[in-house]
Amino acid sequence: MVTRPLLAFASAAMLSCTAWCQTPQDLQSRIHEVESGLVPPVVVTGQPPVRKTLLQEMEERHVPAVSVAVIHGGRIEWAKGYGVVREGGAPVTPETLFQAASISKSLTATAALHLVEAGKLSLDAPIQTELKSWTLPQSSFTAQQPVTLRELLSHTAIGFACGIF
Repeated sequence: MVTRPLLAFASAAMLSCTAWCQTPQDLQSRIHEVESGLVPPVVVTGQPPVRKTLLQEMEERHVPAVSVAVIHGGRIEWAKGYGVVREGGAPVTPETLFQAASISKSLTATAALHLVEAGKLSLDAPIQTELKSWTLPQSSFTAQQPVTLRELLSHTAIGFACGIF
């Protein structure tokens, strides 16, 4: 189970990387920046941010393991694991599986809205017309009002809200 501190830590780590991703540096230098250049999510104007290493942040938040993948130019530029799967256990690698937990919902919503923005999906069309590899089970609820992507993303689809699906 992923805890809130881990999600906050993961979010802070992701957000702190945005500035360096756009400067031309060699790969080892960019990896070092992620490993040693974490800044807090809030920086006071006029004061330099206190930078921490990834390992310091993991220790402070009692996070035993982290996997980092950096996407640059639409491709995974590098991936690396830090820590151990469990105390005394194997070290984390880029192939170590982690439970995605609630972060998958926001990532899925972001991807869906990106497709809406690109004109490839509709927020208000019946989801049945948008689905390709899965079919939404039909019920008396969906017959009365088709489920839309907007309703799925806002958790207001009637069949889902009633626990039918």
